[in-house]
Amino acid sequence: MKHLLFLLGASCALSASLSAKTYGGFKPGKTFTFTVVEKVSRSQVDLNPSTDVPVPPGVVNLAVGSKVTFTIGKKGQLQFKKLSYPFSSGKKGYNDYLLPPADGLSESGAVYKNSKGEPKSVSLNYLKFVMKDLSRTTYNVDYKLK
Repeated sequence: MKHLLFLLGASCALSASLSAKTYGGFKPGKTFTFTVVEKVSRSQVDLNPSTDVPVPPGVVNLAVGSKVTFTIGKKGQLQFKKLSYPFSSGKKGYNDYLLPPADGLSESGAVYKNSKGEPKSVSLNYLKFVMKDLSRTTYNVDYKLK
């Protein structure tokens, strides 16, 4: 009888682990680390040409060469540096993460996957709008991590 109960318990545990929820193929708790290989920060005032600028206040400022560890949260969110971007959608080659825009700032990310479904690179994107009088400044900050 003990043997039968053990097999039943093991079977239930295996079944539960096989049916664990995934988000775009990633299980909660998965971690991966990448290095910032590219950083672009530009601004455009009204319809003037865009120019390179420092990262504006309120936007994540990562240095080229720095390592960033990402974790998939309990609800599939992409977490790093005390930030959390909700899981938006999962595709064969990438997963999207998107925070609803707030206070003129839109934040998003994508985790690109290799043919085995493992993370191979990350893209983080920030779009910030600042209105002053009748002028609008648009900041665009992009990071590529590999």
